[in-house]
Amino acid sequence: MEAVYGDSRSQHSTWRDFLIEDPIKFDSYFKFAFTRDPVNRCYSAYTYLKKGGRGPLDLYWIDRHIKKYGSFDDFVLRGLEGAIANSAEHFIPQHKFICDDAGKVLVDFVGRVERMQEDYQHLADRLGITAKLELRNATEEESAYVASAKVRSTIRRLYHKDYEILGYAH
Repeated sequence: MEAVYGDSRSQHSTWRDFLIEDPIKFDSYFKFAFTRDPVNRCYSAYTYLKKGGRGPLDLYWIDRHIKKYGSFDDFVLRGLEGAIANSAEHFIPQHKFICDDAGKVLVDFVGRVERMQEDYQHLADRLGITAKLELRNATEEESAYVASAKVRSTIRRLYHKDYEILGYAH
């Protein structure tokens, strides 16, 4: 966020939020998003919230959807579906941020966290951004986590449209 916008504020806004705010800008601006493999994204969101998140809304989601589960696996198997159903912002399927109800991608560029450096460079070139991308908020435990077949299967089922629309391998 900082390399593109000059600050580190995060927002979980959908394409609809931007369209409602200013339809003319929405139609004329270059729109982009970065997506992430659903298993890695889900695990990252869970560990972020487990560590306290940032702000009152995160505390609400922690209290409502995270703290009662002793592990990520337990959360996925018994709580993730409810978190998604209640629109817990960190667990909303990614396609809902960038696609209409028919599954049409409404942004001009979709980058991937898995190839962040290359996709950021493409975006920077397109937008004339000279700031370098700095790695922030990376955790060692994310790379150490290996999801069980049951956890992967549950995430694939709950995020099946992300897998289909965004082209992540099943």
